[in-house]
Amino acid sequence: MDMSVSKAPRVSKSDLLAFLAAAIMLLVLIRVHAAPVFSPTLLDIAVPVGFALLAWLLKGVDISGALTGGAVAFIFYAFAAWRLFAVLLVVFVITLAATKIGTAHKRTVEIRASYGRSGSQVMANLFVPAVFLLLADIVITPYVALGAAIASLAELAADTVSSEIGEAFGRPTYLITTWKRAETGANGGLSLMGTIAGIGAALTVGASALVLILGPRAWLCAVAGAAGMFMDSLLGATLENRGWLNNDAVNLLSTAFAALLYVALLRF
Repeated sequence: MDMSVSKAPRVSKSDLLAFLAAAIMLLVLIRVHAAPVFSPTLLDIAVPVGFALLAWLLKGVDISGALTGGAVAFIFYAFAAWRLFAVLLVVFVITLAATKIGTAHKRTVEIRASYGRSGSQVMANLFVPAVFLLLADIVITPYVALGAAIASLAELAADTVSSEIGEAFGRPTYLITTWKRAETGANGGLSLMGTIAGIGAALTVGASALVLILGPRAWLCAVAGAAGMFMDSLLGATLENRGWLNNDAVNLLSTAFAALLYVALLRF
């Protein structure tokens, strides 16, 4: 469940592609969902821009991550104004705090960059919830799309927190596929401390959604998010360790799993 950050303040091709994908999403929002009456207010623009700037100043993201995240954050704000955006902010605070705490307690701090997550890393984590929001009223109902998006955010929070806290404090660590001892921070590794912290993060996101926007079904988001955390470990221990997937692909698939599991749970 590694959530490593960029090691240099440069923009790679994958980061440029991530920003292009975010720009295309904005175009879809404008042309499909809001045309011909789309007229964002100054506040609608200022809130996501301010969020991206704050994330960059706090070194939660680098410049490419700020640009990509700001574009995707606009989709969140456009979908449900401040309520859904507040859930996104909760996720950001949780993951940033876990990263800072984890980094401060690691022996290998010198090899961890301080520039924040790149555009490709941001898109890998936020692509799925943004797509579900864009599919609202086209493929699925807005309520289902909202829950699926929050479930994927819960997975993001759970995965990041479990990874950071597990690497810093989680000993011993066991590989999810064999339950044999593994090195701390290994792909697919689970520790008791990291797992508890991850589940707590998913529950926190679910609680924020319960209060702010979604109601009682928000707990399904927490369940799906926690399950997605374990799927991330499974993919890491198998496909990523074999070189078939990279970390960004694992993160994207794990958020997709959480979102789809939420949709499936609604049928019960």
